[in-house]
Amino acid sequence: MVARNIRGMVGPGFTVPEALVDRLHAMMRRPGNSAAFIDLARTDQADRTAELGRLRVPTLVLRGEGIDGQHFARDIRDAQELVLPGVGHLMPEEAPVLVGDAMLPFLGGRG
Repeated sequence: MVARNIRGMVGPGFTVPEALVDRLHAMMRRPGNSAAFIDLARTDQADRTAELGRLRVPTLVLRGEGIDGQHFARDIRDAQELVLPGVGHLMPEEAPVLVGDAMLPFLGGRG
């Protein structure tokens, strides 16, 4: 089940390593994690999309092309958006070099 869920979250070119499946499965089985996830899923989350326009800090919206950006780049003033091709929800696992290369210039480092 864990492997199937992870495979549904990643881009088409990423092969999910068994070590990742094992690591996430182990994290899910730690005491309290299942109950915490269920509590989070049952929480009534207010839609705070309208508040995005109040952000006044430099913002990088980094997402995989298969992930809906939920209009963050549109709604946050002067936000920069970078879409990573072929990448899904687990960006740092799928494309750590692309993620780092995207973040470093934004954070004022070399890139």
